[in-house]
Amino acid sequence: MSHARDIIESNRLETLTLIRAHLTVAGIKVKAQEKEIKKAKADGILDNVVRATGFSSHYYDFLAEGPRSKEEAKAYLYDGTSENTQKHESHYLNIWELVADVRAECDSKLEAALKELEELKAA
Repeated sequence: MSHARDIIESNRLETLTLIRAHLTVAGIKVKAQEKEIKKAKADGILDNVVRATGFSSHYYDFLAEGPRSKEEAKAYLYDGTSENTQKHESHYLNIWELVADVRAECDSKLEAALKELEELKAA
């Protein structure tokens, strides 16, 4: 087993970024890192690697929980977030708008389908 593989296996419960950092500190070149990481993924060694989560991931989960008003989305953006996140307010509010539009379209189609079902039952 290679030195890179030993490092990957001993750190497999960390994030992929930290695994790469360990490999870099050990002097393993980037191409060799990618090759070993690809093999480790294929072998299932990295199946339980911790996924790094930042603001975006939490924001998407927040939006997915249910309908949110623009005010709720904006308040979420400013609740203890970094200056960088706040600088990108329009980006995150555009995502909120997209989610709201998709949700409205789905609700509309569901309502139409239920109405059609009721009409078929009545016939």
